[in-house]
This record gives sequence, structure tokens and C-alpha cells, in this order.
Amino acid sequence: MKKHTKVDLYEKVTNTILEALENPDEVLPWRKPWREGTCMPRNGNTGKPYSGVNPIYLWSVASIQGWTSNDWFTFEGAKAAGGHVAKGEKSKAEVVFYKVGMVKDDKAEDGKRPFYFLKHHKVFNRDQCSGLDDWNIDGDFEALTDTDRLAEVERFIKATGARIKTGDKACYTPLFDEIFLPPFGSFEEPEGYYATALHELSHWTGAKKRLDRDLSGRFGNREYSAEELVAEFSSAFLCNVLKIDGKVEHTGYINNWISLLREDKKAIFKCTTEAKKAADYLLDLGGVKVWEGAEEVEAVEASDE
Repeated sequence: MKKHTKVDLYEKVTNTILEALENPDEVLPWRKPWREGTCMPRNGNTGKPYSGVNPIYLWSVASIQGWTSNDWFTFEGAKAAGGHVAKGEKSKAEVVFYKVGMVKDDKAEDGKRPFYFLKHHKVFNRDQCSGLDDWNIDGDFEALTDTDRLAEVERFIKATGARIKTGDKACYTPLFDEIFLPPFGSFEEPEGYYATALHELSHWTGAKKRLDRDLSGRFGNREYSAEELVAEFSSAFLCNVLKIDGKVEHTGYINNWISLLREDKKAIFKCTTEAKKAADYLLDLGGVKVWEGAEEVEAVEASDE
């Protein structure tokens, strides 16, 4: 009888993202632009983008493997699309999600309380499949011109209502609830300015009157590293949704992120949960909708035991 080894999904996902952090390409995998067609990792059959930890995880897997597609299929899903997983290809990734169960608890009102456990199903990247050349769930795609695309980002940022002032460095100051950005002309290209603005806006969502995250950390400590990772992932989501090159230079933070993830294999799940909340908050202000309706499940990730 074949013996099955239980996989620690927390550890597997964390180790994959650590590998991407420790061996980055020219840019981190979640900072690579995909302007034509889909920008977020998604279900290749339905076109719905994955959420939670999955976008960061799947971007990391694709980067490590050298794949360029953001479409992912189950084995049967590839068949349903009219193709098949190529001979010899093995799944390198899973889509992870939470399921809800009940356990006895004498202290609970009805004698039971919910508990949450991580589940998964194996997926294959479109680059691992054959016979899908004609599979197109996007219809005819027309890319925006650079002028229109950047104008849309400008509109989005203004729609948040955040106070943004010119300063000598990029930062969000919780005391005054203000964002400071270097002058527009000091950036090598416009997209660098907008990507930086989205990063600081992600911090801005953490104010007590908004999403109430812990913004009291100092450089190098756990709280600071976690908040920077939240802002990194949130702004990466936003850059991909708004289709701008999000090449924000945060190399000074990478070692701190690596330390955080090595210390706590669940930290990436907690950070991506908070990042999605931050991105959702800003996307709602900007009038943009992209996520699958999985909020009820994802809301428990940060407190999963």
C-alpha cells in the first residue's frame, strides 16, 4: 500500500514564498506586470481571481518555475476547457482555502464552537497544459493607452480622499493622518510615483478609524515587518489590478520579511488576509471590484489556530 505523507500546507506555502524572496528575479514575482488580459492568478475555467494567500503563492510558484500565465486549472478543469495537462507534468501548486467544522465546547452557548482547517486542491499552470491555445474566456481584450491607464490610477488615488502632501521621503504619518510623497518629477517614471502612492495608501488604511491595524512598530521589529509586508502585498494587488509596473524598491525590508516568515509559518496567511482587507478598502473607495466572494472564509485566517 502506498504511504501518503501529510503535507503541512502552512509550511509549504511559506517555504515557496521564502524561496521567491531569497532568490528574486529582476523584481519580486508579485511585482511583475501583466498588462494584457488577466493580471491576477485565477481559475482558468471561470476567470475568477483567487484571493487570500493564493495570489502571492501562485505568483511565487510561477516565478520559480518560469511560467508566464496567470491561469490555473485542476486536472479535470483542463479537460473541461478542451485541453489536457501535458504528459509528464506534475502539479507544483495548490489552491488553499479554509473549511469550517464544529467541535464540542462546554463553554459555548449551544455546546459547540466552530473551528477552521486548511484544505487544498492541486492545480496546474496553463503553461503546463496542451490544447488550450484557443481557450479564451476574456473575449477581445483592448489594452488602455499609457495615458488613459495612468489617468485611471490618478482618479483612483484621488477617490480615496487621502491627504497627500509633498515631502522629502515617502511615508504615512498616523499622528496627522497624512501621506507624504517625494515630488512627482523626482521619480524616474510616472509608474514609480503611483506604485509608491499605492504602498503608502495601504499603510493609510491601517489607521484606527479605518481598519485599525497596529502601526506602532519600529524598523526591524516584528510589528514593523508585518505591517510593511501587508502594505507590500496590498500595493502589489492594486498595481496588478490597475495594470501599472509596481517596481517599488523595498530591498531593505526583504531580510526582515524573511526573518518574520521563518519565525512564524502562519505569518504569510495573516499578512495576506490583512493585505486583502486593505486592498478591498481602497478598491471600494475607488469603485473597483475584482475578488471572488470568499470574505466569510478569509476573515478567520488571521485567528486560525
